[in-house]
Amino acid sequence: QNSNQLKWPLRSALKKIYDEPIHSVKSGDFLPVLSAWARTELFLTSLKALSDLSEEQQFVLKMMVTAGTTLVIGTGDVEGSDELLQRFTPVSLGEVKSTGGALLEQLPRVSSYRALFPRSGAYPLINTDGEPIAVESQLGLGRVRVLAVRLNELTTSEAAELVLQSDLRSRRQLEEWLDLAMPPLTESPRLLSDQVWILLLMIPLLFIAARGRSRYLLVGGGIWITLALIRPPLFVPTSIRRAHLLYIPMDSGAVVIGQADLNSFGRGGRPEHLNTPDVALISTETEGACLIHGLQSTSLDLRGQDDQSQESWWVITSDLGERQRFKYIAYAPSIPRPNEHAPLEEISSWPAGPWSGASIEPLSPLTEDLPLPSDLSGIKAWRLPTLAPEVAPQPLLYYRGQEVTE
Repeated sequence: QNSNQLKWPLRSALKKIYDEPIHSVKSGDFLPVLSAWARTELFLTSLKALSDLSEEQQFVLKMMVTAGTTLVIGTGDVEGSDELLQRFTPVSLGEVKSTGGALLEQLPRVSSYRALFPRSGAYPLINTDGEPIAVESQLGLGRVRVLAVRLNELTTSEAAELVLQSDLRSRRQLEEWLDLAMPPLTESPRLLSDQVWILLLMIPLLFIAARGRSRYLLVGGGIWITLALIRPPLFVPTSIRRAHLLYIPMDSGAVVIGQADLNSFGRGGRPEHLNTPDVALISTETEGACLIHGLQSTSLDLRGQDDQSQESWWVITSDLGERQRFKYIAYAPSIPRPNEHAPLEEISSWPAGPWSGASIEPLSPLTEDLPLPSDLSGIKAWRLPTLAPEVAPQPLLYYRGQEVTE
């Protein structure tokens, strides 16, 4: 919001629904980092405040919704562009009208409202006297709801509860589906790198070739030590051994929900550099992991000038030989090509949710879409359809002096 003012009736309606704390954020203080908002259930904004966000902030907000957040946009301020609204939802705005009838009965604080025109993909959530007052559409795993009135004009009521109730069913269903699809962490980890076996094989070959001549042994030993120093790691570096990825289309790219098993063999806490900064850690099955953003790395470029860039790191704590499993959200700038050799699959009906029975298209994943290095041998990826197969709910209908729910 712009003024950072959340009036008491709206705050009261939110506290009736949620036990979680309510945070107010000014438009200029919205942090454009996906990890800061990955666990946000509900995000409220006016269309005017939405237009005050930068392109980068709007992009992160859209990623949030695609990953499962419910976004509610109030349009009663009569500010903000229709074009901006349609980046998030297929709803057009009409003229400003004076309130009356059933709308005034349900929301006594309202003095005027915007006419809403839902298009394909959007459907009325609340109608008063035959006109939509709240419209909903799906964006990835999240929901976008457009109100014809100001957010602060909502009071504690059945209509307000319907609008302010978040919908995390899609996100939870797909996270549980990933849990069931991934095999348990029972496979033996791979400790030693291939280089170790090559170096060990060179030792008897060196003695055979030298035939007891000390000069050849010294030269061969020097070569052996040089190779060991040039390629020093004896253990397999931290990399993704197995992963299941779900690509959720967003604009020209996709939000990716992934679950990955890591080969990770260092002792104690150590940072692992990520390939992309647009990563949010959801959960880990092992203790001792965190995600750090915004570390400034300063280096000199070829012209001798300072070059600063923001980076992201996973800090992982593990013992030698311990396997790690992470669940995360990331952004991929493009969707990989389909895997023509794999058949179409379906999201199972258990766990139940909006995506049950949805056909998912197998993809050929790209290494750059993974937050850590991988050889892709154990990686599976699928593309989700744009819309879930769940049928849109019937709207809540209000008429002057009565309420009808179809």
